[in-house]
Amino acid sequence: NTSTKPGEEAMDKRLIESQDLGERDPAPQPNIMPERVNEMKDTPTRIGSLDYRALWELARPERFLLVIATIGLVVSSGVNLVVIDLLGRMVDSFGGSSGAAGHGDPLATSFICLAVSVVGGAMTFLRVSLFTIAGERVVFRLRTALLGHILDQEIAFFDESRTGELVSRISDDCSALQSTVTSSASMALSQALQLVGSLALIFSISWRLTLVMLAVVPVVSVGAARYGRYVMTISREVQDAVAAATSAAEETLSSVRTVRSLGAEAAAAAHYRERMLDSL
Repeated sequence: NTSTKPGEEAMDKRLIESQDLGERDPAPQPNIMPERVNEMKDTPTRIGSLDYRALWELARPERFLLVIATIGLVVSSGVNLVVIDLLGRMVDSFGGSSGAAGHGDPLATSFICLAVSVVGGAMTFLRVSLFTIAGERVVFRLRTALLGHILDQEIAFFDESRTGELVSRISDDCSALQSTVTSSASMALSQALQLVGSLALIFSISWRLTLVMLAVVPVVSVGAARYGRYVMTISREVQDAVAAATSAAEETLSSVRTVRSLGAEAAAAAHYRERMLDSL
């Protein structure tokens, strides 16, 4: 039938064109270089290298609390030194030492020591409370920013990274940073202030004995520095092991029906146990 030939020819032409399109290469997809994938994969594990400038940007809104907490830290550190000096004077007054001039009444010295201790306790409470509040808020901003940064990654990043590992980075690693921002930082500053004050105090008592004591400081400092680097390395390895264990648990729980159907509960528990043993 000649009346159908134009339609058949048009259909054959479209069929040939579709076959040609199928034989051609598909539309070019965004090429993710292996180096780029590895770089994105390593992104959540870089928490160990602390960026103090970025940390300060997160802590800047809490600078008022940090200033007050620092003042309380200075006062509490000074109070501890004053209490030590008062206790020494009180002991001298009991022994009738000539260095106890002006502090001959042990009862009065005891009351002064008690009052100073109360002030020091109040300042310590203020310091700990404000540093804790500031640390909680900083970690809140850090977790929010970290999750937003993870969501901005390309799809290849999520293909290469495990969900449990990412969740562990958001929860466990940020919690470790919180302890660094709150307790560790405040204690380090407090110990530094007490060290300076103690050196000034013992220099005023006997500078010769102070120099003899300081002779061992270089040796102790070298050992402490090496031990600190060792502890930092161990801490990073523990965080990585905990992230791997969390990832294993997440995979097991997300596919619990498959695990149950295969009767692999014991194997899954043993796998998680092996991952947790790596953190010990």
